[in-house]
Amino acid sequence: MAKPTALELYEKLVATNPRVERKGATVPYTSLNGNMFSYLSKEGKLALRLPPEYVEVPDSLLSSTRELKKFFDCSYAYAGSLKPKPTTRSKAGRSSAARIVGVLALALWCGAGTPARAAGDEFPVTQGKAYKFEKVAEGVYYASGGVGSNNVVIVNDRDVVLVDDGTTPAAARALLEDIRLLTNKPVSTVVNTHFHYDHTDGNSVFGPEVQIIGHEYLRNAILTFNVLDREPFKTSQKDRLPVQIASLREQLAAAKDAARKTELANQLASAQALSEQLKEIKPTPPNVTYASKMVLYKGGREIQLLFLGRGHTGGDTFVYLPRERIVCTGDMDEGARIAYMGDAFFDEWIATLEALKKLDFTLVLPGHGRPFRDKGQITAFQSYLKDLTAQVADLRKQGVKPEEAAKRVDLSSHKKDFPDIQGAGADLRGVRRIYQWMDESQK
Repeated sequence: MAKPTALELYEKLVATNPRVERKGATVPYTSLNGNMFSYLSKEGKLALRLPPEYVEVPDSLLSSTRELKKFFDCSYAYAGSLKPKPTTRSKAGRSSAARIVGVLALALWCGAGTPARAAGDEFPVTQGKAYKFEKVAEGVYYASGGVGSNNVVIVNDRDVVLVDDGTTPAAARALLEDIRLLTNKPVSTVVNTHFHYDHTDGNSVFGPEVQIIGHEYLRNAILTFNVLDREPFKTSQKDRLPVQIASLREQLAAAKDAARKTELANQLASAQALSEQLKEIKPTPPNVTYASKMVLYKGGREIQLLFLGRGHTGGDTFVYLPRERIVCTGDMDEGARIAYMGDAFFDEWIATLEALKKLDFTLVLPGHGRPFRDKGQITAFQSYLKDLTAQVADLRKQGVKPEEAAKRVDLSSHKKDFPDIQGAGADLRGVRRIYQWMDESQK
């Protein structure tokens, strides 16, 4: 391919990302935070930086900007995960450093062969006593393994921002203890994505010097909804946990195998500990609220708090890192998991997810489940919501009660995107909410 044509195509590719500027004259290249992630060699060959090396893009792919963009975005995201450093020019001319690969190999490199899963990505892991931290970008960690939500830890120049803090004060304290493995910087800010207990009931461990930020609806909900005597806390913890403890005691008494007895004893101890920890909960609302958008500037990092519309609840926050192209979705979208729907606004949920997809991101960190990259997973959930509400609306017109409708809806056609679906049926709490929401919409 002639150099002028390759350069023209390269510039067209770079233009697909407004955050990227083409640099270099003799050897054009792009960089992020001082880390070069693509270049066009003197021979007119495009090389992309993908872990852990540069790969040379086939000429046939260079002419397809739309197809090549996902690999360019993958390279950009990888550069964003690296430690910032001063820009150097010494690497730009080394076309020999680029490994020549085909389109299939590129797809596998970027996880394009399994786009809905995260996270086929293998992120560096730091294991704490309770939480596992996956480093998804420089200073950004996805925390899982605790009680309640998966959380996001953002380590900045001088402080730490947390996204959600778990089901109990004990869970929040365990998170704070494990964060010391990452940094000694203080937690200055906690962002609550929505009001549900498993994301906010750690709030009470933080002193008045810590900003707890949430949408104004969230603050009102915690103050007025009697959140410990309603769903989802009522079924998930208040009702279900005592039944679980009683069942574990019966199983333990009947168990004969030593290994099984040990396993059941551990499960029983954990359930009993959680039961005690729940008694410590003091619903604590945010001390800072916003209505539509709030931006935090933490050293060189920009953190946007966005309310794009109602959905999972009446006040869900997306935490968006524009430089890193990462978005934290809370329970607005949980990837391959189906979110709780007992407080939902279904038509607005679908519209809000459409607004979410317009943001420039390459990685989603959900409040439960696993990180994922493909926006198609969000579209799949929109499809699920449309199907669910349509089926329930039809049953409601027929005079079917919510309890029966919850048994009869059949969403098995969505199983490929949501593996937890095993057959007909849906969560009764969500179906009851659809009936309520439809009654509200008719007023």
